[in-house]
Amino acid sequence: MITVQTYDELINIVNKIQPSKNDHAIVFRGQCENYGTVVTSMAREGCHYTKTFRWNILSSKIANKYILGKKETRDRFSGPSSLTAAILQHYGYRMFFLDVTSDINVAIYFASNSFNMNPIFYKAIIDNHELSKAVKCARYDASKNEYGYIYVFEVPIANNYDPQQHGEYVDLSKVMPKSCRRIFRQQCGLIFSRWRREDKGDLKDFLVKKIRIKNPLSGIPKTKQFSQRYLFPDPNDDLFYKELLEAPFIQWDLDTDIFEKIIDVPEYISGASPTQDENETYRKLDKVYMPSHYFYEFKKQCDHYRSNGGFEVELNESKYLLLNADPILLLAPIDLYVNETIIRDPNKYPVEKLSIKDDWTNIFIELSPEEILYDYNPNSQGRGLWVIRKDNYYFVAQCVFEDKGFAMYSGMRYERLADGHFKILPHETNCPCDNKERHYSFLLQTLSIIEQYKSKNYSTNKKDLYHVLTPRT
Repeated sequence: MITVQTYDELINIVNKIQPSKNDHAIVFRGQCENYGTVVTSMAREGCHYTKTFRWNILSSKIANKYILGKKETRDRFSGPSSLTAAILQHYGYRMFFLDVTSDINVAIYFASNSFNMNPIFYKAIIDNHELSKAVKCARYDASKNEYGYIYVFEVPIANNYDPQQHGEYVDLSKVMPKSCRRIFRQQCGLIFSRWRREDKGDLKDFLVKKIRIKNPLSGIPKTKQFSQRYLFPDPNDDLFYKELLEAPFIQWDLDTDIFEKIIDVPEYISGASPTQDENETYRKLDKVYMPSHYFYEFKKQCDHYRSNGGFEVELNESKYLLLNADPILLLAPIDLYVNETIIRDPNKYPVEKLSIKDDWTNIFIELSPEEILYDYNPNSQGRGLWVIRKDNYYFVAQCVFEDKGFAMYSGMRYERLADGHFKILPHETNCPCDNKERHYSFLLQTLSIIEQYKSKNYSTNKKDLYHVLTPRT
Protein backbone atom coordinates (compact mmCIF):
# COMPACT_ATOMS: atom_id res chain seq x y z
CA MET A 1 0.00 0.00 0.00
CA ILE A 2 1.26 3.46 -0.94
CA THR A 3 0.84 6.43 1.43
CA VAL A 4 0.57 9.99 0.09
CA GLN A 5 0.54 13.31 1.91
CA THR A 6 -0.40 15.70 -0.91
CA TYR A 7 -2.79 15.96 -3.81
CA ASP A 8 0.04 16.19 -6.37
CA GLU A 9 1.57 12.94 -5.09
CA LEU A 10 -1.77 11.19 -5.52
CA ILE A 11 -2.38 12.53 -9.03
CA ASN A 12 1.13 11.51 -10.16
CA ILE A 13 0.46 7.93 -9.03
CA VAL A 14 -3.03 7.74 -10.52
CA ASN A 15 -2.00 9.14 -13.90
CA LYS A 16 0.45 6.27 -14.35
CA ILE A 17 -2.30 3.64 -14.00
CA GLN A 18 -3.70 2.75 -17.41
CA PRO A 19 -6.07 -0.06 -18.47
CA SER A 20 -4.38 -3.13 -19.94
CA LYS A 21 -7.12 -3.61 -22.55
CA ASN A 22 -9.22 -1.31 -24.71
CA ASP A 23 -12.47 -2.61 -23.28
CA HIS A 24 -11.34 -2.11 -19.66
CA ALA A 25 -11.66 0.96 -17.44
CA ILE A 26 -9.78 2.36 -14.45
CA VAL A 27 -12.15 3.45 -11.66
CA PHE A 28 -11.84 4.55 -8.03
CA ARG A 29 -13.55 4.05 -4.71
CA GLY A 30 -12.95 6.19 -1.63
CA GLN A 31 -13.37 4.72 1.86
CA CYS A 32 -12.68 5.92 5.38
CA GLU A 33 -11.59 2.42 6.43
CA ASN A 34 -9.37 -0.24 4.89
CA TYR A 35 -11.09 -3.60 4.71
CA GLY A 36 -9.68 -7.03 3.96
CA THR A 37 -12.37 -7.80 1.39
CA VAL A 38 -14.17 -5.81 -1.32
CA VAL A 39 -17.80 -6.91 -1.13
CA THR A 40 -21.17 -5.28 -1.71
CA SER A 41 -23.72 -4.20 0.89
CA MET A 42 -25.90 -7.17 -0.12
CA ALA A 43 -23.06 -9.54 0.78
CA ARG A 44 -22.41 -7.74 4.06
CA GLU A 45 -25.99 -7.34 5.25
CA GLY A 46 -28.01 -9.92 3.30
CA CYS A 47 -31.25 -9.55 1.38
CA HIS A 48 -34.33 -7.96 2.93
CA TYR A 49 -36.95 -9.56 0.72
CA THR A 50 -39.84 -7.22 1.48
CA LYS A 51 -37.82 -4.08 0.79
CA THR A 52 -36.24 -5.60 -2.30
CA PHE A 53 -39.65 -6.52 -3.65
CA ARG A 54 -40.86 -2.95 -3.23
CA TRP A 55 -37.80 -1.59 -5.01
CA ASN A 56 -38.50 -4.01 -7.86
CA ILE A 57 -42.01 -2.64 -8.21
CA LEU A 58 -40.70 0.89 -8.27
CA SER A 59 -37.96 0.11 -10.77
CA SER A 60 -40.51 -1.09 -13.31
CA LYS A 61 -42.20 2.27 -12.97
CA ILE A 62 -39.17 4.49 -13.45
CA ALA A 63 -36.93 2.57 -15.85
CA ASN A 64 -38.68 3.50 -19.07
CA LYS A 65 -38.77 7.15 -18.06
CA TYR A 66 -35.06 7.61 -17.41
CA ILE A 67 -32.83 5.03 -19.08
CA LEU A 68 -31.62 6.43 -22.38
CA GLY A 69 -32.13 4.22 -25.43
CA LYS A 70 -33.38 1.19 -23.46
CA LYS A 71 -36.81 0.01 -22.43
CA GLU A 72 -37.56 -2.24 -19.48
CA THR A 73 -39.79 -5.17 -20.38
CA ARG A 74 -39.41 -7.32 -17.26
CA ASP A 75 -42.41 -7.86 -15.06
CA ARG A 76 -42.57 -7.39 -11.31
CA PHE A 77 -41.57 -11.00 -10.64
CA SER A 78 -38.41 -10.92 -12.71
CA GLY A 79 -37.19 -7.87 -10.87
CA PRO A 80 -35.11 -5.10 -12.40
CA SER A 81 -32.43 -5.69 -14.99
CA SER A 82 -28.84 -5.40 -13.82
CA LEU A 83 -28.69 -1.90 -15.28
CA THR A 84 -31.81 -0.74 -13.49
CA ALA A 85 -30.66 -2.29 -10.21
CA ALA A 86 -27.33 -0.48 -10.59
CA ILE A 87 -29.06 2.88 -11.03
CA LEU A 88 -31.32 2.31 -8.07
CA GLN A 89 -28.46 1.20 -5.82
CA HIS A 90 -26.73 4.50 -6.40
CA TYR A 91 -29.79 6.19 -4.88
CA GLY A 92 -30.11 3.85 -1.91
CA TYR A 93 -31.11 0.38 -3.15
CA ARG A 94 -29.05 -2.29 -1.38
CA MET A 95 -28.01 -4.64 -4.14
CA PHE A 96 -25.14 -6.61 -5.69
CA PHE A 97 -22.99 -3.71 -6.92
CA LEU A 98 -20.02 -1.72 -5.68
CA ASP A 99 -20.23 2.05 -6.11
CA VAL A 100 -17.21 3.56 -7.86
CA THR A 101 -16.32 6.73 -9.74
CA SER A 102 -14.20 7.65 -12.73
CA ASP A 103 -13.21 10.92 -11.01
CA ILE A 104 -10.35 10.67 -8.50
CA ASN A 105 -11.54 13.90 -6.85
CA VAL A 106 -14.89 12.32 -5.98
CA ALA A 107 -13.03 9.34 -4.49
CA ILE A 108 -10.98 11.75 -2.35
CA TYR A 109 -14.21 13.17 -0.90
CA PHE A 110 -15.52 9.75 0.15
CA ALA A 111 -12.14 8.75 1.57
CA SER A 112 -12.15 11.87 3.73
CA ASN A 113 -15.80 12.02 4.83
CA SER A 114 -17.75 9.41 6.79
CA PHE A 115 -21.37 8.48 6.18
CA ASN A 116 -23.91 8.88 9.00
CA MET A 117 -27.61 8.06 8.97
CA ASN A 118 -30.28 8.24 11.64
CA PRO A 119 -34.09 8.23 11.76
CA ILE A 120 -36.03 11.42 12.44
CA PHE A 121 -39.71 11.40 13.38
CA TYR A 122 -42.18 14.03 12.21
CA LYS A 123 -45.66 14.58 13.57
CA ALA A 124 -48.39 14.96 10.97
CA ILE A 125 -52.16 15.24 10.87
CA ILE A 126 -53.76 12.96 8.28
CA ASP A 127 -57.49 12.30 8.08
CA ASN A 128 -57.88 14.01 11.46
CA HIS A 129 -55.41 11.60 13.07
CA GLU A 130 -52.02 12.52 14.50
CA LEU A 131 -49.29 10.16 13.39
CA SER A 132 -45.52 9.93 13.23
CA LYS A 133 -43.59 9.67 9.98
CA ALA A 134 -40.20 8.01 10.26
CA VAL A 135 -37.61 9.40 7.84
CA LYS A 136 -34.02 8.33 7.28
CA CYS A 137 -31.74 11.36 7.24
CA ALA A 138 -28.13 11.09 6.05
CA ARG A 139 -25.08 13.29 5.96
CA TYR A 140 -21.31 13.14 5.45
CA ASP A 141 -19.02 14.47 8.17
CA ALA A 142 -15.29 15.04 8.00
CA SER A 143 -13.55 11.79 8.92
CA LYS A 144 -11.77 11.69 12.26
CA ASN A 145 -9.34 9.05 10.97
CA GLU A 146 -5.76 10.08 10.31
CA TYR A 147 -5.89 8.41 6.88
CA GLY A 148 -8.45 7.60 4.24
CA TYR A 149 -8.18 4.97 1.50
CA ILE A 150 -8.62 4.97 -2.25
CA TYR A 151 -9.07 1.67 -4.05
CA VAL A 152 -8.14 1.59 -7.73
CA PHE A 153 -9.81 -1.04 -9.93
CA GLU A 154 -9.30 -2.21 -13.48
CA VAL A 155 -12.59 -3.68 -14.69
CA PRO A 156 -14.11 -4.91 -17.97
CA ILE A 157 -16.77 -2.61 -19.41
CA ALA A 158 -20.19 -4.29 -19.56
CA ASN A 159 -21.62 -5.01 -22.98
CA ASN A 160 -24.62 -2.82 -23.85
CA TYR A 161 -24.39 -1.19 -20.40
CA ASP A 162 -26.04 -4.24 -18.80
CA PRO A 163 -23.53 -5.94 -16.45
CA GLN A 164 -23.99 -9.69 -16.15
CA GLN A 165 -20.53 -11.08 -15.34
CA HIS A 166 -18.66 -10.80 -12.05
CA GLY A 167 -16.51 -7.64 -12.10
CA GLU A 168 -18.20 -5.95 -15.08
CA TYR A 169 -18.48 -2.17 -14.92
CA VAL A 170 -21.17 0.20 -16.13
CA ASP A 171 -20.76 3.98 -16.42
CA LEU A 172 -24.16 5.37 -15.42
CA SER A 173 -23.50 8.75 -17.02
CA LYS A 174 -23.71 6.99 -20.38
CA VAL A 175 -27.29 5.79 -19.86
CA MET A 176 -28.99 8.43 -17.72
CA PRO A 177 -30.17 11.93 -18.67
CA LYS A 178 -28.50 14.97 -17.16
CA SER A 179 -31.59 15.59 -15.03
CA CYS A 180 -30.18 12.82 -12.78
CA ARG A 181 -27.51 15.19 -11.53
CA ARG A 182 -26.12 13.08 -8.72
CA ILE A 183 -24.87 10.54 -11.24
CA PHE A 184 -23.09 13.17 -13.33
CA ARG A 185 -21.60 15.11 -10.45
CA GLN A 186 -20.19 11.95 -8.93
CA GLN A 187 -19.18 10.51 -12.33
CA CYS A 188 -20.77 7.40 -10.98
CA GLY A 189 -20.34 3.82 -12.06
CA LEU A 190 -20.92 0.43 -10.50
CA ILE A 191 -19.12 -2.91 -10.53
CA PHE A 192 -21.29 -6.02 -10.65
CA SER A 193 -20.64 -8.71 -8.02
CA ARG A 194 -21.81 -12.32 -7.92
CA TRP A 195 -22.49 -12.01 -4.20
CA ARG A 196 -23.75 -15.57 -3.77
CA ARG A 197 -20.30 -17.01 -4.53
CA GLU A 198 -18.40 -18.75 -1.76
CA ASP A 199 -16.27 -15.62 -1.30
CA LYS A 200 -19.43 -13.45 -1.17
CA GLY A 201 -18.54 -11.86 -4.50
CA ASP A 202 -15.23 -10.41 -3.34
CA LEU A 203 -13.93 -8.04 -6.03
CA LYS A 204 -10.34 -8.02 -4.80
CA ASP A 205 -9.11 -9.69 -8.03
CA PHE A 206 -9.96 -6.45 -9.87
CA LEU A 207 -8.17 -4.25 -7.34
CA VAL A 208 -4.90 -3.01 -8.82
CA LYS A 209 -3.77 -0.58 -6.12
CA LYS A 210 -4.61 0.69 -2.64
CA ILE A 211 -3.57 4.22 -1.77
CA ARG A 212 -3.60 5.62 1.74
CA ILE A 213 -4.14 9.39 1.82
CA LYS A 214 -3.48 11.82 4.66
CA ASN A 215 -6.57 13.50 6.18
CA PRO A 216 -7.01 16.23 5.23
CA LEU A 217 -5.12 15.87 1.97
CA SER A 218 -3.12 19.06 1.33
CA GLY A 219 -2.92 20.93 -1.94
CA ILE A 220 -6.35 20.06 -3.40
CA PRO A 221 -7.30 22.82 -5.88
CA LYS A 222 -10.43 24.71 -4.86
CA THR A 223 -12.14 23.66 -8.09
CA LYS A 224 -11.66 20.00 -7.06
CA GLN A 225 -12.93 20.38 -3.49
CA PHE A 226 -16.48 19.03 -3.52
CA SER A 227 -19.20 19.49 -0.93
CA GLN A 228 -22.02 17.16 0.07
CA ARG A 229 -24.51 19.64 -1.35
CA TYR A 230 -22.78 19.45 -4.74
CA LEU A 231 -22.36 15.65 -4.86
CA PHE A 232 -25.85 14.99 -3.47
CA PRO A 233 -28.06 17.66 -5.05
CA ASP A 234 -31.47 18.07 -3.47
CA PRO A 235 -34.65 16.91 -5.24
CA ASN A 236 -35.13 20.31 -6.85
CA ASP A 237 -31.93 19.67 -8.83
CA ASP A 238 -32.25 15.91 -9.39
CA LEU A 239 -35.57 14.79 -10.88
CA PHE A 240 -34.84 11.09 -10.44
CA TYR A 241 -34.12 11.58 -6.75
CA LYS A 242 -37.30 13.63 -6.45
CA GLU A 243 -39.40 10.83 -7.89
CA LEU A 244 -37.91 8.31 -5.48
CA LEU A 245 -38.68 10.60 -2.55
CA GLU A 246 -42.29 10.81 -3.65
CA ALA A 247 -42.75 7.14 -2.77
CA PRO A 248 -45.50 7.20 -0.14
CA PHE A 249 -45.48 6.45 3.56
CA ILE A 250 -47.47 3.43 4.73
CA GLN A 251 -48.48 2.11 8.13
CA TRP A 252 -46.79 -1.24 8.66
CA ASP A 253 -48.17 -1.90 12.11
CA LEU A 254 -51.73 -0.83 12.93
CA ASP A 255 -50.91 -0.98 16.64
CA THR A 256 -48.68 2.07 16.27
CA ASP A 257 -49.13 5.46 14.62
CA ILE A 258 -45.74 5.29 12.90
CA PHE A 259 -45.68 5.50 9.12
CA GLU A 260 -42.59 4.53 7.13
CA LYS A 261 -41.73 5.05 3.49
CA ILE A 262 -42.33 2.21 1.08
CA ILE A 263 -38.70 2.65 0.11
CA ASP A 264 -36.17 4.04 2.56
CA VAL A 265 -34.34 6.54 0.34
CA PRO A 266 -32.24 8.72 2.64
CA GLU A 267 -32.80 12.45 2.75
CA TYR A 268 -29.44 14.24 2.74
CA ILE A 269 -29.16 17.03 5.29
CA SER A 270 -26.33 19.34 6.28
CA GLY A 271 -26.31 18.74 10.03
CA ALA A 272 -27.66 16.64 12.87
CA SER A 273 -31.18 17.82 12.04
CA PRO A 274 -32.67 19.40 8.91
CA THR A 275 -32.55 23.14 8.38
CA GLN A 276 -35.83 24.93 7.73
CA ASP A 277 -35.12 25.02 3.99
CA GLU A 278 -34.23 21.31 3.92
CA ASN A 279 -37.33 20.43 5.88
CA GLU A 280 -39.57 22.39 3.52
CA THR A 281 -37.89 20.84 0.47
CA TYR A 282 -38.41 17.26 1.60
CA ARG A 283 -41.76 17.52 3.39
CA LYS A 284 -43.56 18.98 0.39
CA LEU A 285 -42.88 15.69 -1.41
CA ASP A 286 -44.54 13.56 1.27
CA LYS A 287 -47.41 11.28 0.31
CA VAL A 288 -49.24 8.85 2.57
CA TYR A 289 -51.25 5.71 1.86
CA MET A 290 -53.63 5.07 4.71
CA PRO A 291 -54.79 1.48 5.28
CA SER A 292 -57.77 1.19 2.99
CA HIS A 293 -60.55 -0.12 5.28
CA TYR A 294 -62.88 -0.51 2.31
CA PHE A 295 -64.64 -3.43 3.91
CA TYR A 296 -65.27 -1.37 7.02
CA GLU A 297 -67.00 1.24 4.85
CA PHE A 298 -68.97 -1.49 3.14
CA LYS A 299 -70.18 -2.81 6.48
CA LYS A 300 -71.39 0.64 7.46
CA GLN A 301 -73.43 0.87 4.26
CA CYS A 302 -74.38 -2.78 3.93
CA ASP A 303 -78.15 -2.12 3.86
CA HIS A 304 -77.68 0.12 0.84
CA TYR A 305 -75.49 -2.39 -0.93
CA ARG A 306 -77.77 -5.34 -0.14
CA SER A 307 -80.74 -3.52 -1.65
CA ASN A 308 -78.77 -3.25 -4.88
CA GLY A 309 -78.08 -6.99 -4.98
CA GLY A 310 -74.90 -8.82 -5.87
CA PHE A 311 -73.64 -9.43 -2.35
CA GLU A 312 -75.50 -12.63 -1.59
CA VAL A 313 -74.17 -15.88 -3.01
CA GLU A 314 -75.61 -19.39 -3.17
CA LEU A 315 -73.23 -22.31 -2.81
CA ASN A 316 -74.32 -25.91 -2.53
CA GLU A 317 -77.88 -24.94 -1.55
CA SER A 318 -76.75 -22.50 1.15
CA LYS A 319 -76.73 -18.70 1.01
CA TYR A 320 -73.91 -16.45 2.20
CA LEU A 321 -73.65 -12.68 2.71
CA LEU A 322 -70.52 -10.64 2.12
CA LEU A 323 -71.30 -8.48 5.13
CA ASN A 324 -70.91 -11.58 7.32
CA ALA A 325 -67.45 -12.38 5.97
CA ASP A 326 -64.46 -12.51 8.30
CA PRO A 327 -62.14 -9.81 6.87
CA ILE A 328 -58.37 -10.09 6.49
CA LEU A 329 -56.43 -6.92 5.67
CA LEU A 330 -53.09 -7.34 3.86
CA LEU A 331 -50.48 -4.72 4.73
CA ALA A 332 -48.29 -5.42 1.69
CA PRO A 333 -48.74 -6.48 -1.96
CA ILE A 334 -50.31 -9.91 -2.30
CA ASP A 335 -47.18 -11.13 -4.12
CA LEU A 336 -45.38 -11.14 -0.77
CA TYR A 337 -47.83 -13.65 0.65
CA VAL A 338 -48.27 -16.17 -2.14
CA ASN A 339 -46.06 -18.18 -4.48
CA GLU A 340 -45.51 -16.28 -7.73
CA THR A 341 -46.56 -19.34 -9.77
CA ILE A 342 -50.08 -18.91 -8.39
CA ILE A 343 -50.27 -15.49 -10.02
CA ARG A 344 -48.26 -16.11 -13.16
CA ASP A 345 -49.33 -19.63 -14.14
CA PRO A 346 -51.77 -21.11 -11.60
CA ASN A 347 -52.28 -24.30 -13.62
CA LYS A 348 -48.68 -25.28 -12.84
CA TYR A 349 -49.04 -24.82 -9.09
CA PRO A 350 -49.10 -28.16 -7.15
CA VAL A 351 -52.49 -27.60 -5.52
CA GLU A 352 -52.36 -30.99 -3.80
CA LYS A 353 -49.86 -29.38 -1.42
CA LEU A 354 -52.47 -26.90 -0.19
CA SER A 355 -53.52 -28.38 3.16
CA ILE A 356 -56.72 -26.39 3.55
CA LYS A 357 -58.17 -26.42 7.05
CA ASP A 358 -61.94 -26.80 7.29
CA ASP A 359 -62.51 -24.35 10.16
CA TRP A 360 -63.62 -21.40 8.05
CA THR A 361 -66.56 -20.62 5.79
CA ASN A 362 -66.77 -16.99 4.63
CA ILE A 363 -63.68 -14.76 4.28
CA PHE A 364 -62.96 -11.45 2.57
CA ILE A 365 -59.32 -10.56 1.79
CA GLU A 366 -58.76 -6.85 1.36
CA LEU A 367 -55.71 -5.99 -0.69
CA SER A 368 -53.12 -3.55 0.54
CA PRO A 369 -53.35 0.14 -0.40
CA GLU A 370 -49.81 -0.40 -1.63
CA GLU A 371 -51.31 -2.24 -4.60
CA ILE A 372 -51.69 1.21 -6.12
CA LEU A 373 -48.00 1.00 -7.01
CA TYR A 374 -49.08 -1.25 -9.84
CA ASP A 375 -50.76 -0.02 -13.01
CA TYR A 376 -54.28 -0.67 -11.80
CA ASN A 377 -56.57 -2.49 -14.21
CA PRO A 378 -59.97 -3.46 -12.78
CA ASN A 379 -60.24 -6.27 -15.33
CA SER A 380 -57.30 -8.08 -13.79
CA GLN A 381 -57.01 -6.72 -10.27
CA GLY A 382 -59.51 -5.67 -7.65
CA ARG A 383 -59.23 -4.29 -4.18
CA GLY A 384 -60.38 -7.48 -2.54
CA LEU A 385 -61.20 -11.17 -2.97
CA TRP A 386 -64.26 -12.87 -1.45
CA VAL A 387 -64.08 -16.61 -0.89
CA ILE A 388 -66.68 -19.03 0.50
CA ARG A 389 -66.26 -22.68 1.40
CA LYS A 390 -68.86 -25.34 2.15
CA ASP A 391 -67.55 -28.88 2.45
CA ASN A 392 -65.57 -29.44 -0.77
CA TYR A 393 -67.22 -26.59 -2.65
CA TYR A 394 -65.78 -23.12 -3.12
CA PHE A 395 -66.82 -19.76 -4.50
CA VAL A 396 -64.43 -16.87 -5.23
CA ALA A 397 -65.12 -13.41 -6.64
CA GLN A 398 -63.15 -10.25 -7.22
CA CYS A 399 -64.39 -7.06 -5.56
CA VAL A 400 -63.63 -3.53 -6.71
CA PHE A 401 -63.95 -0.30 -4.76
CA GLU A 402 -64.57 2.74 -6.90
CA ASP A 403 -65.56 6.35 -6.32
CA LYS A 404 -69.18 5.47 -7.05
CA GLY A 405 -69.18 2.66 -4.51
CA PHE A 406 -68.57 -1.02 -4.06
CA ALA A 407 -68.81 -3.46 -6.97
CA MET A 408 -68.45 -7.22 -7.23
CA TYR A 409 -67.64 -9.09 -10.41
CA SER A 410 -69.24 -12.41 -11.21
CA GLY A 411 -67.43 -15.18 -9.42
CA MET A 412 -66.70 -18.84 -10.08
CA ARG A 413 -67.62 -22.01 -8.23
CA TYR A 414 -65.30 -24.97 -7.78
CA GLU A 415 -65.36 -28.47 -6.39
CA ARG A 416 -62.24 -29.90 -4.80
CA LEU A 417 -61.65 -33.49 -5.90
CA ALA A 418 -60.23 -36.34 -3.86
CA ASP A 419 -56.76 -35.86 -5.39
CA GLY A 420 -56.69 -32.23 -4.20
CA HIS A 421 -57.32 -30.64 -7.60
CA PHE A 422 -60.21 -28.34 -8.46
CA LYS A 423 -62.78 -28.41 -11.21
CA ILE A 424 -65.24 -25.69 -12.17
CA LEU A 425 -68.71 -26.34 -10.79
CA PRO A 426 -71.31 -25.32 -13.40
CA HIS A 427 -73.78 -22.67 -12.22
CA GLU A 428 -75.97 -20.18 -14.03
CA THR A 429 -74.44 -17.21 -12.18
CA ASN A 430 -70.81 -18.15 -12.79
CA CYS A 431 -68.76 -15.55 -14.64
CA PRO A 432 -69.29 -16.03 -18.40
CA CYS A 433 -65.81 -14.81 -19.34
CA ASP A 434 -63.26 -17.07 -21.01
CA ASN A 435 -60.45 -16.18 -18.64
CA LYS A 436 -60.69 -19.26 -16.45
CA GLU A 437 -57.02 -18.98 -15.50
CA ARG A 438 -57.60 -15.62 -13.81
CA HIS A 439 -60.46 -16.98 -11.70
CA TYR A 440 -58.42 -20.02 -10.78
CA SER A 441 -55.56 -17.75 -9.73
CA PHE A 442 -57.95 -15.82 -7.46
CA LEU A 443 -59.01 -19.08 -5.82
CA LEU A 444 -55.44 -20.22 -5.17
CA GLN A 445 -54.42 -16.77 -3.91
CA THR A 446 -57.17 -16.72 -1.32
CA LEU A 447 -56.62 -20.32 -0.22
CA SER A 448 -52.88 -19.81 0.07
CA ILE A 449 -53.33 -16.73 2.24
CA ILE A 450 -55.89 -18.49 4.44
CA GLU A 451 -53.58 -21.47 4.83
CA GLN A 452 -50.73 -19.21 5.93
CA TYR A 453 -53.04 -17.29 8.25
CA LYS A 454 -54.40 -20.43 9.89
CA SER A 455 -50.94 -21.89 10.34
CA LYS A 456 -49.73 -18.60 11.88
CA ASN A 457 -46.70 -18.37 9.61
CA TYR A 458 -47.35 -14.66 9.24
CA SER A 459 -47.45 -12.14 12.04
CA THR A 460 -51.10 -11.38 12.77
CA ASN A 461 -53.22 -9.32 15.09
CA LYS A 462 -56.82 -8.18 15.41
CA LYS A 463 -57.34 -4.45 15.00
CA ASP A 464 -60.92 -3.28 15.23
CA LEU A 465 -62.73 -5.09 12.42
CA TYR A 466 -59.78 -6.78 10.74
CA HIS A 467 -57.36 -9.61 11.09
CA VAL A 468 -54.18 -7.91 9.92
CA LEU A 469 -51.46 -9.81 8.07
CA THR A 470 -47.92 -8.47 7.92
CA PRO A 471 -45.56 -10.51 5.72
CA ARG A 472 -42.38 -12.01 7.03
CA THR A 473 -39.31 -9.88 6.38
